[in-house]
Parts: sequence; structure tokens; C-alpha cells
Amino acid sequence: MSAEEEAAIVQVVPQVPIIIDGVLYKPEDITLFNGHRLRFTTDDEGNFYAFTTVEGAEKFLVDYLIQSGIEATHINKIEGTRGSVTLCEHITYLGEYFDITGTMDSFGDFNDKGSSFIVSPGLLGIIWEHEGRTGEYFYRAAGSAIVMVPFLGAFGWNDRASSGQRVG
Repeated sequence: MSAEEEAAIVQVVPQVPIIIDGVLYKPEDITLFNGHRLRFTTDDEGNFYAFTTVEGAEKFLVDYLIQSGIEATHINKIEGTRGSVTLCEHITYLGEYFDITGTMDSFGDFNDKGSSFIVSPGLLGIIWEHEGRTGEYFYRAAGSAIVMVPFLGAFGWNDRASSGQRVG
């Protein structure tokens, strides 16, 4: 992402408080980070996190995987797991759905349509704001249980994803 593209970022205000680089902010305070690329995720309790660096996001992911008993280098090694990373058109997994298979630089006709997100056990799902896996991104890893995000809009990600990746 170029410096000009990053400077043009205007953060979408989530519906929930957000922890950015370990500091708790009110939802509207995310605008303090306009002009900065953030990386987003949630935890199993539904807390919303953002990181200003890739390193911060990766450390959070590794810590989550360790707590889940999964080594980061073996995220897809849960025995018998063959699952999916799925975006659903509407909240609570309704409407059309789109499976993210491998690395996808565009969701085609499903661009900017995802409102809920499902990640099968042992997988990591990443959705990017723009085609070509650029812009800000939201990621979620599933340990030994399925992860379901019933409304991406709570985190400022409703109808926002245009590319993605399934790891595992």
C-alpha cells in the first residue's frame, strides 16, 4: 500500500469498543487512526482488536493459537478437519454464501456483500477490504472449534470484503 493510499484511509466506526495495540477505545475513537492502516480481529469472547503493525497482529494470532493448543505452523493439522472459510451475504449466516478457497484476489460478484463470517476448526480466514488482497484486513483463526461471526458490521466490516485467503 502506498503512502498516499494509507493517508487516504478513513476508518469505519464499529458498534463496539475496540482495543488498538492493547489500549481500549470507544468505538468513535477509531477515527483517531484515520490515515493509518489497521489489521482487525476478534477473540473467542467477542472482544474487538486492531493493530497498527503486522507484527502486532501476528503476535496476537500466535498467542491465540498457543492458547488453543495449536502451533502456528500447523494451523491446518487438526486430525480429520476439512472445513471452509465462508462469507454469508446477510447477518446470522443467511442469504447467498461464498467459500473462500485458497488465495483469492477478487470475490467477483460477491465483492462488498459479506455480512457474516464462518471459519472451520484449524483454519485461518482473512478478508481484505480491496481486490488484490490490499487495504485493511480482518482475520479470524479457529482453534479446535468453529468460529462464527454473526454480524461483521458490529466491527465495521459489513459489505466491505473484496478479496481473501483461507489458510489451512
